[in-house]
Amino acid sequence: MRRIIPASRVPARHLARGGVLWGLADAVIAVLLWPVLSVPLTAEGRAALVGVVVNQHRLVTGTLTLALVTGLAGTIGGALLAGVHHRFRFRGRRLLQLMVLSQLLMPPVAPAIALLQLWGHNGLAARLLGWHSVPVYGFAGLAAAEVMTLLPLAHLVILGGLSNLDRALVEQARDMGASETHVLTRIVLPRMRGALAGAFLLLVARAAVDITNPLALGGSYPVLSTRLRDAAVGEGDMPGAGACGLVLLAICAVAALAVPGRDHLPVQERLRHHRRVRPSGVGDWALVTAAWVVASVEVLPLVVCAVASVLTTTAGLTGGHYIELFTSDTTRLAVSDSLLVSAVTVVAATSIALAVLVISPRAGPASISRVLLASTTPILPLALGALHWWRRPLWGAASGWVVLGLVATITTIGSAPMMITLLRQRLASMTPGAAESAAGLAVRPRQIIGPLAVPHLSVVMPMMLIVTLAEAVTSLAPVVLFNGADTPFLATRLITDVESGQLGRASALAVTSAALLGTLGGCAAVLAAPLRRVTVTGVGALDEVRA
Repeated sequence: MRRIIPASRVPARHLARGGVLWGLADAVIAVLLWPVLSVPLTAEGRAALVGVVVNQHRLVTGTLTLALVTGLAGTIGGALLAGVHHRFRFRGRRLLQLMVLSQLLMPPVAPAIALLQLWGHNGLAARLLGWHSVPVYGFAGLAAAEVMTLLPLAHLVILGGLSNLDRALVEQARDMGASETHVLTRIVLPRMRGALAGAFLLLVARAAVDITNPLALGGSYPVLSTRLRDAAVGEGDMPGAGACGLVLLAICAVAALAVPGRDHLPVQERLRHHRRVRPSGVGDWALVTAAWVVASVEVLPLVVCAVASVLTTTAGLTGGHYIELFTSDTTRLAVSDSLLVSAVTVVAATSIALAVLVISPRAGPASISRVLLASTTPILPLALGALHWWRRPLWGAASGWVVLGLVATITTIGSAPMMITLLRQRLASMTPGAAESAAGLAVRPRQIIGPLAVPHLSVVMPMMLIVTLAEAVTSLAPVVLFNGADTPFLATRLITDVESGQLGRASALAVTSAALLGTLGGCAAVLAAPLRRVTVTGVGALDEVRA
């Protein structure tokens, strides 16, 4: 019989392997970020940085104002939706959740397309109501689009925080006669400060570095992300672009450091067993109604894009937008390039996450908000660094494949940390834990990954793969700076159509992307379904693990 390995001991070779893995990842990130981080080291870079912070201070103040408004509005909306979903039981609750999360499958530019289709210069709602001066271009429309894009993230983070509440304490307070207001202000909110602060700071950082909605709706409103793109692509001013990227990195770093260190576990099965109540009073039904209104706004981009994709400018029906997409060589190449990069990203991020689990399956406290913020918000500075290295004459005729490799690397950097954190926390929720199971079976922790941990992890894997795929296919930040490369992507094609006023074609492409992602996500869920039914019981299974 094998010697039982103590759960608290981590073999030195595992630490060495983990150190090598993280060292390689840090080296890749440092190489990509070096053009941005090295800005203060040169006189030209320092002059550009002073110019951005002092002479063009409207860029910084405008970016921070937009980010703070987005963070506040998105956190309030996400808290409302999460609270209603967590507290009440009513008809259509699952539909409400799907409406809120539908935005995750849509391209980030979809809210901007919907606002332009409704309230633009020739928008349908503006024409019907006779309004000729709707402030959709500029701060108002930009803030509305940012909130619609980022609200699902706040909803999920806050819902995860609600799942960690001590339900016994809340129910005991209600049984002792405490009012709902007292329970909310004295029990729930003090224990939700970490989740609320994490959601707010995550939205602030994501809104600060977002470039999709500012390109579509920014108009004359100045932000750092669009200035970075103009400097790098339009003017060839890499020091100026690097200065903007450095300021964006500083904003993200401050937000990441300010995120509370409390552990925000992902939403798991315990929410299904939570005792929800039916709305009883006027206040309860008012909250449910408000949640339906917010969810309807979230699903609005999908509905508007679907309708606009089959309408002409004269409100006649047409299928020409879809025919043009499927017959266009540029679109087919953009779809193939985007799917290739997303497939590489999903495979690479999943492989890295599983390798980390095998090397170091133990999970410590981690904040989902901080991981999301630290991994996905620096994507635009990373893309700027990738552009710097791509412009080197070394690549020559292979530049197209180099662009694909750089974009896949950037999206993998943004996806892998979140997958690692979610899988580790899912593994930590095993009863008994992975380390205890390995000790009880007298095997090493990595030997239980296949027979015991994989069935437990497979419950959350389909959704993680779908979200990773959606981010890789439709995210604009990794590819927006490579317009000069002969490598089109879906995200750049979408924003180009929006900027040129081809909203019908952009709507058709957005709906096609959502349908493609939904189909691939459904296939992933079906393929993963047999794994969910796998159970490991009996003496034979234990013998198989030991063998």
